[in-house]
Amino acid sequence: MSKPNTLTPAERRAAQRARSGWTLDGSLGAAERFLRSTTGHVIDGAGDIEELARLAAMRDELDGAMDEAARRLLGWGASYREVGEALGISRQSVERRYPGASSRKPGAQPVGLR
Repeated sequence: MSKPNTLTPAERRAAQRARSGWTLDGSLGAAERFLRSTTGHVIDGAGDIEELARLAAMRDELDGAMDEAARRLLGWGASYREVGEALGISRQSVERRYPGASSRKPGAQPVGLR
């Protein structure tokens, strides 16, 4: 009789990535190379409407992932300024885009500062 798996889905994914040598930096590099290649394909006139629609769907998925990452980082103590710098937008824009996402109290110091 096998023993039940007590790992959460996130823990199982992390363990699988560790075994495979997966890194986020490596995956982001591959995504950047893919995007440059795809952009060149479209600029060269080889793209069509279906490919444009697929790129738009990928953009929507990426936007969702970035929103989730920003909300989680704010919830874990990152400042609106830090998230804004990472996203290339102002602190005020982050506050408007993710109202109430920060775990910090107004005027509180960022984590690790005195």
